[in-house]
Amino acid sequence: FLSSNPSSSLPSLPLLSSITTGHSSSRLSSPSSSHLPEPEPDPPSSHSTVPSSTPTTGNQSCCMRLLDRVAAFFHHGPPALPVPSSVVVNTKEDGKKLELVLERWTLACFGNELIPARQNLSIVFAPLPTLALYSLLYLTLAEKARKRMKKICAVSEKSINSLGPLVSSILSSIEPPSNLFFRVFVDRSQLSSVHDSWTETAQSIFSNKVVVSVEREELPNYILRNSNEILSHTIIPTLTGLMGVASASVVAEWFGKTSPFPSRPFALTYRESQIHEYFVLVGHSRRLTSPLYTAWWIDLRTGDESSADQMALVLMRPFGRGGILRLREDLRPRQLHDLLIDLRAENSRESRLLLPRLQLHSEAEMLNKWRLSGVEVSALRSGPRSTHPISPPFVSAVHGATIRIDEMGVSCTLEDEEKPHTRLPHSYSPLEGSLDRLIDPNFHFRADSPFLLFIVHVPTLVPIIAGCYAGAPATSSLMLRRSLSSQSSVRVNHKNEKKKSKVSRIVKSITDKIGRLKKRTKEKFKKRNKKKNRKSMIDGETTRSTTTEDNSMSSEKDAKWREKLRSLRSDESSSKSASRKKSSRNTLSIQRPISPPRQFFA
Repeated sequence: FLSSNPSSSLPSLPLLSSITTGHSSSRLSSPSSSHLPEPEPDPPSSHSTVPSSTPTTGNQSCCMRLLDRVAAFFHHGPPALPVPSSVVVNTKEDGKKLELVLERWTLACFGNELIPARQNLSIVFAPLPTLALYSLLYLTLAEKARKRMKKICAVSEKSINSLGPLVSSILSSIEPPSNLFFRVFVDRSQLSSVHDSWTETAQSIFSNKVVVSVEREELPNYILRNSNEILSHTIIPTLTGLMGVASASVVAEWFGKTSPFPSRPFALTYRESQIHEYFVLVGHSRRLTSPLYTAWWIDLRTGDESSADQMALVLMRPFGRGGILRLREDLRPRQLHDLLIDLRAENSRESRLLLPRLQLHSEAEMLNKWRLSGVEVSALRSGPRSTHPISPPFVSAVHGATIRIDEMGVSCTLEDEEKPHTRLPHSYSPLEGSLDRLIDPNFHFRADSPFLLFIVHVPTLVPIIAGCYAGAPATSSLMLRRSLSSQSSVRVNHKNEKKKSKVSRIVKSITDKIGRLKKRTKEKFKKRNKKKNRKSMIDGETTRSTTTEDNSMSSEKDAKWREKLRSLRSDESSSKSASRKKSSRNTLSIQRPISPPRQFFA
């Protein structure tokens, strides 16, 4: 009877709790995979019948079917437990949407919608821990605020349930001194106001340590110690409520060789540039190009040789110097996701890269920015008519991230005494560096203009740290927009010749036409005046300004001049008539036929 139960032939599936329950869910994801495994399909109806080895008659088969229905009705035997759809992705479309949640969140942070950047192009932030903190805020808000959050960055209940196993898998693969840190702190005096369902739900999705109760006096030291000293200037709010913190830092080394390089200009815009420090990296990397930008994938080593496929540095630089704003605004989540997939699939080749020494650090309060984006921080009630919230409202949400790139690799912010440029890197060779510059000054890639950077977890393609570098001190986006507006009337063709824009060309052609018309009218007036003056001088119609004393003398002179002009005119007319007569005689002589010779003899 039990052998005929259809559930006995199904594989055993782990028990997963829904988000509404308070029990902790089991982790399904392995450290090397970012998504939960899809549930296996149900077996066909033929699996519920008795094996074909035992012959049965028609009556026996009917009885067995009846017994199967009765057993299914009373749930005899260990039935296969259903997997909640809110935890496991059942369709490919849902999987695609969940994949793009992190990319959409990252690009929203680039657009200054979620993280305050103070109009600076140079920015660094940690997408993964901040998204986890944003999800914890989502669990405490009402339905109206949740809809607004879903509209901003596609955060929903389904994405939060899949984000928990993803974060736990990445945390298990990251080794110290790299650090991912996010917590929600509750004051011990407010423990009674926190509902058990909310804490159990948050801990079941992420971990048991995500909601912590710490004394107010010990909170600064706790944050400083667990955030790897990134959140060193955290201000503890005076209001009572929940406080969230999130930070990230990655420490890794290069696989290739590095050597110093002389300082050279870093082009901020078409007009601005600054002298910057650089270094040369020779190693294996991957490259992809598009009409707007070029992207490079550089593998990083976080520990021993087994950590070769754990972290990677991705650089995206637009071809135009002022194209960093266009790249940040036009980049879409699907494009970023496909770019990371294509770069990981590319074959690596040995390249020579020129990289700048840079150091970026950010520490900001995000709750005010989230309120400006439209998120109403109102606590969720335990029931539709209840007046008791499930938790106190959030009063602070602090974010911090840091990155440093130099000859040693990718690291955290260090003190002035421990800066890498004051000591020799592991692959430093003065002779090799000098010969390298003399023999081969060319590079496969030069990061000497603003670019985007991502530190990616290779197995899951999750951007742990993202940022934009536009020099130090950072160039503001307002200055870049002004420089672009001043340069918008000039464009460069393939022959590197500057051409004016269409509007300026039309204006210039109109002004040229007006100038030509004015010149023609002036010349016409001059010719007319000259003709009038000549006519009046010949016919005696000219009037000269003379005084009363010289009227008689001027009249005599005018009479003499008139006689001379008339005589000249008569001489010219007579000479013309004589020349006409001569020409007429010549024509007549030419036209007259030649007379025949006389005949003297008959």
